[in-house]
Amino acid sequence: MLPKPKCPVIAIEEHYWDAELASHFTGIEAGRPGETQRRLDDLGALRLKEMDDAGIDIQVLSHGAPSARKSEPTSRSR
Repeated sequence: MLPKPKCPVIAIEEHYWDAELASHFTGIEAGRPGETQRRLDDLGALRLKEMDDAGIDIQVLSHGAPSARKSEPTSRSR
């Protein structure tokens, strides 16, 4: 591993999964079984440990595919 730079290390392409949003999808889009799903679900101890191990100070998270853009609208305002 490279030595840690003197500035913050920011990971900008990191993903997570929200169980509430994911509950609206079916089939392959409903989840990624096993270790991948466990890591996508984790926003606590495991993620922080792995960030520390990799020398990452900050992660910019976005929801993994599928995301809210595939959701059906629940209401429309005019």
